[in-house]
Amino acid sequence: MQTQAPMLEIAELEARLQDAVRELERLRQMAAGALDGAQAAANDWTLDAMQGELHGPDGLQVRLTASEVKLVDLLLRARGRVVPRTAMLLSLGYGTGATQQARNVDTHVKRLRDKLEACGVLADPIETAHGFGYRWKGSEPCQ
Repeated sequence: MQTQAPMLEIAELEARLQDAVRELERLRQMAAGALDGAQAAANDWTLDAMQGELHGPDGLQVRLTASEVKLVDLLLRARGRVVPRTAMLLSLGYGTGATQQARNVDTHVKRLRDKLEACGVLADPIETAHGFGYRWKGSEPCQ
């Protein structure tokens, strides 16, 4: 005789929904904290969001698009922690959840990496946290 899995209690469902709402609010705050007017910095990198310029090691200067500024600002302010794709989506003005929108973040990051490489950055400062998001690892020695 097969038994059916018990249905979620209403209180448990309510608690899960409240957790999801809290997590979404945390991600919104993380995204909103970006571009507060101050310069963001990590390791040897500094972002001037007002000028749309990223300054790197050895005087490297990279001109960024508005979307790239938002992403770099979010990554630098995370201070080495992984930034979830959801927070990046919110920062870029997309909604959350859709797989295609998550791919938009990946495309923005790829273009940013290509731009940095074209400007002479030897070691990619952006690390992928597969299935989750990205982290700014900054300047690490090339091998």
